Amino acid sequence: MFSKKSLLIILLALAIITRFFYFNHPAEVVFDEVHFGSFVRAYFTHEYYFDIHPPLGKLLIAGMAKIGKTNVASQEDFSKIGQGYDAHDLFMLRLLPVIASILFVLLIYLLVLFLTKLPIAAFAASFMVLFDNSLIVQSRIALLDIFLLFFGFLAIYLFLLSENKNSKQKWFLIILSGLSLGTCYSIKWTGFSMIFAIGLLALYQLFKNKKWKEFFIKLITVYILSFILYTAVFAIHFSLLKDPGPGNAYMSQNFKEETFAKKFYELNEKMFFYNKGITSSHPFQSKWYHWPINQKPIFYWQKNPVDLNDKQEIWLMGNLTVWLMASLAVVVGFFMILIKLIFKKPKDFSLFIPSFLIAGWLANFLPFIPINRPLFMYSYFLALIFSIMLFAYLFAYLIKKLFDSKNKKRIVLSLFILVIVLGFLFCANLTYGI
Repeated sequence: MFSKKSLLIILLALAIITRFFYFNHPAEVVFDEVHFGSFVRAYFTHEYYFDIHPPLGKLLIAGMAKIGKTNVASQEDFSKIGQGYDAHDLFMLRLLPVIASILFVLLIYLLVLFLTKLPIAAFAASFMVLFDNSLIVQSRIALLDIFLLFFGFLAIYLFLLSENKNSKQKWFLIILSGLSLGTCYSIKWTGFSMIFAIGLLALYQLFKNKKWKEFFIKLITVYILSFILYTAVFAIHFSLLKDPGPGNAYMSQNFKEETFAKKFYELNEKMFFYNKGITSSHPFQSKWYHWPINQKPIFYWQKNPVDLNDKQEIWLMGNLTVWLMASLAVVVGFFMILIKLIFKKPKDFSLFIPSFLIAGWLANFLPFIPINRPLFMYSYFLALIFSIMLFAYLFAYLIKKLFDSKNKKRIVLSLFILVIVLGFLFCANLTYGI
């Protein structure tokens, strides 16, 4: 088996290849770049815009566009899917999401290894993330979801790392966890679910060490810091959007003259009600029950071919083997938890790990059930990652229990790798638009 360092290098190399292969194709606006590209451009033109999501994701992309010396302010606005655009400017707008996606593969390896102490579980989880087509598609264009995933699970990892550290290290990691949590829900409100995940980890640590004072101080620190960051993001947002723009139509007449506190409250109120009030249908919208089995993929882009043999399309479609394995793990994990609770067996099966991961999956899945407005399969990404980690733990546990020889373990791992890669290749042409 490879060492931890060697495996991380291999995962990094594969993540770079899968994410940067045919990168910046097409040099045209793809799917919701129509919206997010326009919002990013507004930070350069200073024209006020309105979006139902908090500003940080767009600010991050705008920051990279600034570093990359783009000309988005002088370019035509993003108006329709398939619109041609300057290749350099698109490259810089898309660069930060793809970097976050590469780092996310490594983060999942480190997180699962720390959580389970099982190298096979860490490898399995990161490999599934590495070769999931939907995560690749979503991270190769100027969209926000990969930031949401990265900072949400980084907050969990940092909080876990803080346990059993000396005082200075512990509080440094707690502070970083709070800032990561705030970054997560400052990108999309779906990141609020990670507040619940951090709370569960704190409760588990309290159950083990009975340190009530530390429990409250840690949680208060994480939550308050996250909200301070969330508030600061809006201060930056307002300072950059000084001029009138299309977003003013959504706000009150005196909005520009209000204090920061009033602006902050009004904008968040408007975001909530406009988010809740979306009623227009979309041909590729989906329901919550479609997601676990990878139904209802989303059509992102196509090139109008001269002949049918030259057809190029991009679809948001998951690796079927990854999504089905992850969904199966939720069912199996639930029954194994029941067996453990009733019969207290098997003794070497952790009750906390699958319980925490299923709770994380439920927290990111159940809230979508009563929502009536149009939803899309990328709303399942946070839940997907929890279920992938659950599969990885169960997979590693079963390998350890059922196969005593290294050769048998290698055969099973080889079959796992083969199935995942074949699932990836099955729809790779629709991932890369080739």
